[in-house]
Amino acid sequence: MKLEIAKDFSWTLDSSSLGGFAAAWKLGRMKDLSTITRSLPDGVAIFSPSICAGPLHLRGVLEQALQSRNRGNGMLLARNSAIDLLMRLTCQSQIKEAMRVSGIASTNSLGAFGFADEESKISLLLDRVKSALGTAVCEDYSLLGVDSKKIRYLRELHSIPGSVPDGSIVNYLLESSALLCLSK
Repeated sequence: MKLEIAKDFSWTLDSSSLGGFAAAWKLGRMKDLSTITRSLPDGVAIFSPSICAGPLHLRGVLEQALQSRNRGNGMLLARNSAIDLLMRLTCQSQIKEAMRVSGIASTNSLGAFGFADEESKISLLLDRVKSALGTAVCEDYSLLGVDSKKIRYLRELHSIPGSVPDGSIVNYLLESSALLCLSK
């Protein structure tokens, strides 16, 4: 399934009928968004864009989650696929830590990503996220990009060694999230 959300933020995943998507919004002021997580549908995770290392990072997390889902419960990090995605994105094996690292308790921007089995459902999912945010939001996919400031932040957040080149940070994070299945 090919989805038209925004360039580089919609994907056909493996050979499945599921598609992946991502979006981001500026909120205009700092907000605590941790309370809206329960109102979101399964399969959609929200996070502060500061923890995202770009579209390859998001796509890689979606691919990992889909592969784990296809292999069965033994490879899933959580029963709820939104929590599973968040744990993989944050490289955290504990839900409470994943929520903390997600940065949604105090943020002025928000990212969302997840799965859908139909294009029409993606628009509905993103509309639900947007309506939960309120009226003063502005869509901004550039928030999901990566720059040197974000690389420095991710290095500190995940204690990434200096020997890992900036260009390999996405691979490092995806390897860290893949290894979470072994820490269960």
